[in-house]
Amino acid sequence: MLIAAIAGSTTWDEVLKIKKETGFALEEVEIARIEMGYREEYLKRFDASLIFANGTRLTYMLAFGNSETANRRCTWLLGPDGVIASQESTTFDASLLEGLRIGLGVKTRASTRLPLPRRGNEDCDFPEESEADSRTPEQLGGARDALKYVADAMIPGLVATELEKLSLTTVARLLVLPDSDIASYPFAALPFQKGHLVDRFDIIILPSIKVMLTPRTTTKLPTKLKEQEALIVGEPDLSADKAACWRELPHAKIEAGYAAQQFGIKKSLLGKTATFKQVRDRLRANRKTLKLIYFATHGIADQENPADESYLALRGQYLRGADLRKLQFGGSPLVVLSACQSGLGKVFPGGLFGLAQAWRYAGADRVVISLWNVSDMGTEALMKIFVDGLTAADLEPEVALSRAMRTLKQSQPDPAIWAAFAYYGTPAN
Repeated sequence: MLIAAIAGSTTWDEVLKIKKETGFALEEVEIARIEMGYREEYLKRFDASLIFANGTRLTYMLAFGNSETANRRCTWLLGPDGVIASQESTTFDASLLEGLRIGLGVKTRASTRLPLPRRGNEDCDFPEESEADSRTPEQLGGARDALKYVADAMIPGLVATELEKLSLTTVARLLVLPDSDIASYPFAALPFQKGHLVDRFDIIILPSIKVMLTPRTTTKLPTKLKEQEALIVGEPDLSADKAACWRELPHAKIEAGYAAQQFGIKKSLLGKTATFKQVRDRLRANRKTLKLIYFATHGIADQENPADESYLALRGQYLRGADLRKLQFGGSPLVVLSACQSGLGKVFPGGLFGLAQAWRYAGADRVVISLWNVSDMGTEALMKIFVDGLTAADLEPEVALSRAMRTLKQSQPDPAIWAAFAYYGTPAN
């Protein structure tokens, strides 16, 4: 079943790539034919050591897939020598993610990044809310319980035991090969030993197994960038939006300005200059030279039509996944989607399709994504530490993000704040 899970992940990556390029979905019979081809290919040449061959750092993988038993899911733990452990779970079902979001408080927490319908020419009237980002001990206890329940389902007993046995003298990499909605879970915040999974691992969500079996060399992100190498967008002025009322994002503006300052970029797009036209024109003009694309704005994910209805809010017009179809970036840029729901989308058997996947299929191999409706204040705090890791410490993006989480959770215990983002894409070499 491991080969089936890996083949299924690769199949859906291929299917969604075709959907992105053509706008059309394949028939089920064609999808089945593609999956059978990958199964045969991997059965012939699959060797676990190939997965870990492109890096010298200690690396392990959690792979997820359907079990041979009805209504059960299976988790595999792999290392360079093959499968270390595997176990089925009976509590891994469709309600797991919804229950987690309720436990974390992200379903009920007031958010500065959700729009309200605009009624004619009336002024926008938002209810009052606090951005203190503080939760009671009882609420934090509920979040811990919800995360523990998820951890027991996703990383069941035998797999968890073997994961804890790994003798690590330093932080290792943990690759997650997801199917269905697995990429929507905050792996960093899952309880592990006396802390969280991120305390022992830098966590990477893989788009498919192909990323590891046919690795591409990732370009190191410079600590200082030229103007044509970066596009930084922050807090677009959305006051003239005729369709929706948007809250202002004062912390997103600070966040984007800080990123621009640290990378040495003077021509960032903030406020009224953060227009759809400006962003589109710069993406097109610099598609071969861009190394960093950074958005600190509102984001919406659509679970039915992710290509056309998932978007980043800009002045004048929204930037949708479909707008990326004709773009192909040549420099394998790091894309930071510091916005609500940027890692969500439509769930397929082999994984998700949303904004993150649209950027990847346009040539961005590394994408930082959000897992729910994020806090403006909390995101600023996390992303400043993340940017410092990229610039002052010259870290790889997945390492910088994991370290930012470990740092922020020391002063901000709420996992809905410090674990709201994930790294999706190609691991550093």
